[in-house]
Order: sequence, then structure tokens, then C-alpha cells
Amino acid sequence: MNLNHPLPISDYIFCITEDEKGVLWVGNAGGLNFYNREKDRFERVALQEFTGAKVIKVAKEDHLWIGGLRGLYLYNTKKKEIVKSVTAKYITKLLIDKNDNIWIGTETNGILVINKKGITKMVFKASDKTCGLTNNNIEVIHQDKNGIIRVGTEGGGLHEFDFTTKKFHSVPLPAKVVWDILEVNDRLWLGTPEHGVIVLG
Repeated sequence: MNLNHPLPISDYIFCITEDEKGVLWVGNAGGLNFYNREKDRFERVALQEFTGAKVIKVAKEDHLWIGGLRGLYLYNTKKKEIVKSVTAKYITKLLIDKNDNIWIGTETNGILVINKKGITKMVFKASDKTCGLTNNNIEVIHQDKNGIIRVGTEGGGLHEFDFTTKKFHSVPLPAKVVWDILEVNDRLWLGTPEHGVIVLG
């Protein structure tokens, strides 16, 4: 196998995902690409909507959620067509929670939550002082094994969602930027650019 696989249009990679059939999907500045194992090369999905595809999530069999610069799209990989779209630009992160709701993190517009039919359920923006979110630049959205959802931001630190009040509250941390969250053995490992790895729990 050739270990060097240039991608169509751009080698600037945002994300890599494997679907239920073992197909590798790659999001880059040029859009959505898949790995053709028979030809040992990547091939581009020629749809402009996927330009700047920053996040890919497996939705169900033969379907992917693709988020990026232009919005969020549900893509049927078998029929090779977009079957649903959601208006939300500059998408950075996606979380499909335990109730199949989709949490959409954006670069400048906070968080949008939709159900699997694409109907908006909740919107969180820092400009709404009652929602508890203090920064609109979303770097990571994570749900732990107990169902608790936490959000890492670029400037507002870590936030935790209260399902009773439907509001976020800030978690006291020395870091104002949280780039990633990993749960290991009932502890949360937070990746930050300012304070290295912070462990909670």
C-alpha cells in the first residue's frame, strides 16, 4: 500500500471517519472525499455544499452528517445525494447524543440543537445572557457515559449543560480554551493550549 495518499484539491485535512461498511471518509478544504480501496486512492465527492468539510458523523446505514463552512447536510452514500440540509454556517463540531439529538457547534454562532428530523429544539448564543454560554466559538462537544454534555470553547473555557433548566454553566478551570475532551475510567481529560492536559474527577 502506498503510505502517501494525496487528496483531490487540498491536503489540508480536517477530519477522518470510518462508516459501518469500513469506508474511510475524509473532510478537507476541498470538500468530502472517500478512499477507494480497489484503486488505492482518494476520490472527491463533487458537491460544492461540502467545501470546507470540518466534521463527519455516521448517522445511520448509508448516511453521513457532513458539517462545514456552508452548513450541515445529511448525505446518502449509496444514492450519492444530499437528502437533508440545516442552515448553520461555520460548523466546527457535531455530537449525536443518546436521544439522537444533534448538537451543532459553530465557529461564531454558538450551538444549535436539532432532532433527527432536522427540527430545531434549542439554540445557545453568548449574546443570550440567560442561556449560560459565554463564548460562541465551539471547539468540542462531549457526552459522558452518564449523559452529561460538556462544551469546550475558544475563550470561555468549559461549560456543562443542565437538562433540567436547559442552560449551561461554566466549570471553574485555569484554562479559557478547551480543545478536546476524553473520558477514561470516570475521569475527564481536557486538552488545552495554555495549561496542557487538565484532568477532572
